[in-house]
Amino acid sequence: MWSAGASRLEHLRKDYQTHHHDHHQIVIGVQGNVVFTLPDGSEQVFSSGFACLLPSQCEHAFYGSGENRVLVVDVISETMDQGLIVENEIMENIFSTPCFITLDQSLVNLVSSLVTELERRQNDLKLQQYISGLLLHSIYHRVVSEKIEQIQDDHRINMQKINEIILMHLNEKLSVETLADVCHMSTSQFHLRFRQRTGQTPHQYILDKRVEQAAWLLQHSSMTIADVAIDSGFTTQSALSHIIKARFGISPGQMRKRYQSQ
Repeated sequence: MWSAGASRLEHLRKDYQTHHHDHHQIVIGVQGNVVFTLPDGSEQVFSSGFACLLPSQCEHAFYGSGENRVLVVDVISETMDQGLIVENEIMENIFSTPCFITLDQSLVNLVSSLVTELERRQNDLKLQQYISGLLLHSIYHRVVSEKIEQIQDDHRINMQKINEIILMHLNEKLSVETLADVCHMSTSQFHLRFRQRTGQTPHQYILDKRVEQAAWLLQHSSMTIADVAIDSGFTTQSALSHIIKARFGISPGQMRKRYQSQ
């Protein structure tokens, strides 16, 4: 079992620090800028309106930039601290993976009010624990809502249809707006959900499809390299050569000879 520990305000030093801890933690920006780096290499500079969710044993790096303050919420093993009990469902949803989140305006306002209370009653342990519990529940409901929306949007992103459209227009300029329209989503919403689902931006995904097409044509057709470039959607033969060299470490001509020799 876990419990909401005492919330507190901290100033982060400007020197680079790395550590992990046995408890879960939420770090919320209050003033100035702080920098956090997560185990997957993702890094974010954040201030008021942003937070970092850190599961226990998550190795992370951080430092503060100039004058800064963060609000820290610890979620501690119940055997270590007799605070407010935190339900397992909340723990599983908030601390399933380390990540950064953006706070909506109402939550930003709530954090601001709670910071004022903490400043006024710095030694009130019960208040600090209640603030931690309130923030945990508030963030939990937003995280769950975001996950539900993501699941709904994922169903709207038909990858088979998207792949068909990309292949049909591979040698043409294909906009993200066109793909978003197919999924009946706004461009910004589609861009976000597509990246969450595939790990790539739509532009990166389209480029990969063009590279796959070019590599196949180089190995299985007698088309000139210039024609392969045009057919695969590259503006010039030079652009094709550059990307093939970057991806495979060989030129288009070498790729063709290597396949033929095999």
